[in-house]
Amino acid sequence: MVEREIGHENLKFCRFYPVVNTDYYKSWQDLSGAEIYTHGPGSGTEAIMNLMANKHGLRYGKMIYLPGSGVRVGGMLQGRIKATIVDTHRRNQLLREGKGKFAVLPIPKISASDETLYAHRDFLKEKAQVVSILVEELLKVSREIRSDPSYIIGARKKYNLLPDLQQSKVKRINEYYQEMVSVGAFPKDGGGARAARADFEFFAFAGTLQGQPSGFKVEDYWDLNPLEMALTRLAQHREY
Repeated sequence: MVEREIGHENLKFCRFYPVVNTDYYKSWQDLSGAEIYTHGPGSGTEAIMNLMANKHGLRYGKMIYLPGSGVRVGGMLQGRIKATIVDTHRRNQLLREGKGKFAVLPIPKISASDETLYAHRDFLKEKAQVVSILVEELLKVSREIRSDPSYIIGARKKYNLLPDLQQSKVKRINEYYQEMVSVGAFPKDGGGARAARADFEFFAFAGTLQGQPSGFKVEDYWDLNPLEMALTRLAQHREY
């Protein structure tokens, strides 16, 4: 049984929510023997659901992989899926459009990467400068959002992105980023080694990784050079 919070202080990345159709399920205990829909094998969504099964001492009837929170939300709204796990935006959509049919099940605070960049090692070596610039720009945007959650709305207007987007949806975008900033989803340093260690701890507790989290070395799995190069350059600019 997992009785403690997972992860490190001030590292709150993972924002996924187990959602159930209350016509069938109302608690974790009700999910014993149920079909559960997650993103894919080894994914964070699968790990969270397995972690909660362990915590509550239950066994699902079947784990079904269906990539994409949006796809799973469609299945929930159509009644084909009864229990799944989705991101913040899709959670809000289910609660908004579900007419009171859906409920979010409680989970402990979990610190694990919500978004991570992947690349082949050869590509990282060959395009080190380009990758570092990309990471730097992502950090700039992240810091702008941390400072002002409405930054995305301003950037959309400035660059004329999705000009036909309904105003109601623009409002939801703003609300989404306000919530994400409030829960610390945009670390100023991009997460770095702390994020890697938090991932080791989370996936080890969930059973996806075998072994003690303290036994994993960050450098064996993560290449932090592009991030460190980007942070060094940003440190030279006062505005960031």
